[in-house]
Amino acid sequence: VLDEADTMFDRGFGPDIRKFLQPLKNRASKPDDVGFQTVLVTATMTKAVEKLVEQEFQGIAHVRTSSLHKKIASARHDFIKLSGSENKLEALLQVLEPSLSRGNRVMVFCNTLNSSRAVDHFLNENQISTVNYHGEVPAEQRVENLGRFKSDDGDCPTLVCTDLAARGLDLDVDHVIMFDFPLNSIDYLHRTGRTARMGAKGKVTSLVAKKDWVLASCIEEALEKNQSLESISVERVKSEVARSNI
Repeated sequence: VLDEADTMFDRGFGPDIRKFLQPLKNRASKPDDVGFQTVLVTATMTKAVEKLVEQEFQGIAHVRTSSLHKKIASARHDFIKLSGSENKLEALLQVLEPSLSRGNRVMVFCNTLNSSRAVDHFLNENQISTVNYHGEVPAEQRVENLGRFKSDDGDCPTLVCTDLAARGLDLDVDHVIMFDFPLNSIDYLHRTGRTARMGAKGKVTSLVAKKDWVLASCIEEALEKNQSLESISVERVKSEVARSNI
């Protein structure tokens, strides 16, 4: 069973995967062997990654849900467009504080380590306790930080993180805030998937800088129409940008 299959095939893990798959394939080719079954699991599957999977597993059967690449029905999505004159950190505080006052557990997503550090420092200066989850936090510390975040005592209900926390974590999160807007629609889906899990209600708030307006508008429109976000391609966004500049 290969989980997060889209990441495994899309981000350079292909050679490593083939190392452990090839012996199985060799064994299956022997006439006296019963063979083996491979199951690939993923929440998203772009056409590019699907092509790579088809090349590796010819004739693979696809099982999809009707909600693939669509919003979670129990999650509310809000987009706050910033013109550039506002202080983005102050805007974050205005969104975060009411949520924390209601006892919510909140994840704040940043695109880079520097952004994550800046947000963490700012929130601590404003007496908001946080824990971090990104690539420069040692693995053991990340586990400890998640434990504090998940604790029922409410000691650290705010997790400041990068996309490292967008997949593979089973967390009870009430509110996802995107301090930095994701670079594509698939990352948006994975971030929003941290809340409203197993039928629970959740909220997603995106702070959208001017440079991200077009992508955010395309995603917002798709969400309103309950359309697949996978169809929001780079080419479509570029086309929208070109049209807006006419």
